[in-house]
Amino acid sequence: MPSSLAKVSLIVGAVGFVSYCVYFDRKRRNDPNFKEKLKAKRALAKKSGKNQDCEIPIFKDPADMQAFFLKEVQISDELMQIGQFDEAVLHLANAAVVCNQKSEFLGVMQKSLPPSAFQLLIQYYQIANERYIKKLLEDQAMSKMANGSKEFIDDADIE
Repeated sequence: MPSSLAKVSLIVGAVGFVSYCVYFDRKRRNDPNFKEKLKAKRALAKKSGKNQDCEIPIFKDPADMQAFFLKEVQISDELMQIGQFDEAVLHLANAAVVCNQKSEFLGVMQKSLPPSAFQLLIQYYQIANERYIKKLLEDQAMSKMANGSKEFIDDADIE
């Protein structure tokens, strides 16, 4: 008897779930702005994908680093004003990566951003920081290899 009750409950749950899916799919497809919303969402996702691959340059000059920081903060401010919070937070994460006083910057952002946006900032920051550190290590390795090969060539030229 308990197994038949479990079967009936499982069947009722499955039918309910399928009904739920069909209802919302029909509601979505009958929306007159569905295609426009879908195109806008895809364009935004494509644009966001490009921004997530946004390269943070390797800075040799502190003035260049500061200029990049200010540019990223300005871009994020402009994006927040037009309501594109995800992209704005992405630029804030890039700014945080190159900031000399990360804890102070993130503290100010925690006070000024809504909690959900700040959590997103932390997630983007971790990803951007890992990518930037990897890029720095690759750059150092390439410069060491280049220096090593120059020394090797110089030694071979000596007769």
